[in-house]
Amino acid sequence: MAVAAVLTGAALAAAAGASPVAWAPAPDIGARLTYIAVWCLPPVICMAAMIGIVARARFSSFGEMDPAELQSAKKISEYRNILQNTSEQVLLAVLTYVIWALLMPVGFQIVAAASSVMFVLGRILFFEGYRRGAASRALGFGLTFYPTVFMITVISGRVLRSLAL
Repeated sequence: MAVAAVLTGAALAAAAGASPVAWAPAPDIGARLTYIAVWCLPPVICMAAMIGIVARARFSSFGEMDPAELQSAKKISEYRNILQNTSEQVLLAVLTYVIWALLMPVGFQIVAAASSVMFVLGRILFFEGYRRGAASRALGFGLTFYPTVFMITVISGRVLRSLAL
């Protein structure tokens, strides 16, 4: 988890320091929402892929009578757990990205793009490490979750400062 926190900090700092002209949408609200919709798509694709994996595993399992089918049921359960976590993460990320697009300066919109890329990488690592236990999936979880938490923290700080004025 610590590695994920360091990687998140480095990636989002690099994104925030990138040239805003090259990466930023136009300042109007329509352009911001169009830009963020593009970056909401990768997390949604992750969820769709997981739904497909669960469906494929269900269709290939016919019951729980013999040991092979019990193994299949275990795999389906693991996939459902991953899907549940992915669904939770997608909901949090997409809502956060939209709020970010609406409340943060145009020059910082790339942070949402970087978070989206990290989300996909995190989901892949989480999926690959899931069966080996919590320690093996921690990096993937952190790369999915920490960028969103960072964005929520920054947005909250910005809103609180504006209310204090």
